[in-house]
Amino acid sequence: MASYGFDYCTDSGRVLKSVSFSVFVVDLGLAIAGSPFGGERIFTSVDFDRQYLPSNVPIKRSCCSLPIATPRHARAFISDSRYVYIPCPFRAVTPEFLQFFSQLVNNNLVRNVELRGESIGNQYTLNFANNG
Repeated sequence: MASYGFDYCTDSGRVLKSVSFSVFVVDLGLAIAGSPFGGERIFTSVDFDRQYLPSNVPIKRSCCSLPIATPRHARAFISDSRYVYIPCPFRAVTPEFLQFFSQLVNNNLVRNVELRGESIGNQYTLNFANNG
């Protein structure tokens, strides 16, 4: 599982600097009960990920983990039963968000793209809402 760092803007507008994210493949044919991904995670390499990562994602050195339950992410389906999980650091109101998804949709290796919204735990809801 390749790991990357980039700034993530929460839906409430708070920018979290240099957080660590993973990109990986999920095999839905290998279902795991209770998995938030729907199947087994398969580790990928930087060379594999490079084929799918949109070019407008500014990769940095990561210094901390993300303090939210699930980041906003794309599920770029590469077959009927496998998708590449790619975190999306951009809010939906930005041109970068549209460019991120345009690049995924226009990638010949990708069959279908789904957007999944972020979810945050109870402990961060008020914090992000008050400090956005």
